[in-house]
Amino acid sequence: MSHMEQLAIFEEKVALSPGQLHGNITSFDDVLMRKLRLQLEGKCSKHGFVVPGSLKLQSRSYGYMERGTFTSDTMYYIKAEGTVYNPPNGTVVEGVVSRKSKAGLYVIIKVNAVEAIHIMIVRDLHIGNVEFDSIQLGENIRIEIKKSRFQINDPHILSIGQFLGRAGLAAVGPSEPSGQESVKTVAVEEASEAEGSEAEGSEAEGEAVTAT
Repeated sequence: MSHMEQLAIFEEKVALSPGQLHGNITSFDDVLMRKLRLQLEGKCSKHGFVVPGSLKLQSRSYGYMERGTFTSDTMYYIKAEGTVYNPPNGTVVEGVVSRKSKAGLYVIIKVNAVEAIHIMIVRDLHIGNVEFDSIQLGENIRIEIKKSRFQINDPHILSIGQFLGRAGLAAVGPSEPSGQESVKTVAVEEASEAEGSEAEGSEAEGEAVTAT
């Protein structure tokens, strides 16, 4: 298990309709777990991004009918264990630059071929850094995660990162030059606007950058 992974316990309510219980069912627990995986895996939970294929059943309740729902669904309480990604501030990761704009660089960290973390490396935090300015699409770089944000059911975690250099190489030039402390605050607060002006459909990433 990597430094970004941790085990988490989930206690969830799963509803099964009569139609989901038809057919040749060899394992009732498998039916419940398929439904639970659709609810949790490949998206963010309160614990972080749930790694696809990682959930394992620990226990379940007997089925019951909820009063006042006017459905024929049977409800179950399930306790399961799974792996989540939730990188703490200061975590150093490596990733390939998937996008470059006036706002900065963008790196996507995938888990089991699913996008788990979107990292924005704000240009205004790296003024004077020659190596940062020379980075091109497709290059592998090292990043220190400074701040992350997500909500339940988000498709990925949104993070702000600090450029450390090309992967396997020492950084060239200061990552945060002297006299840029005031720029740092402004850059983080205005990154949402910059991101929105650079590409369509990135509003969610822009909002994540406003976290301080």
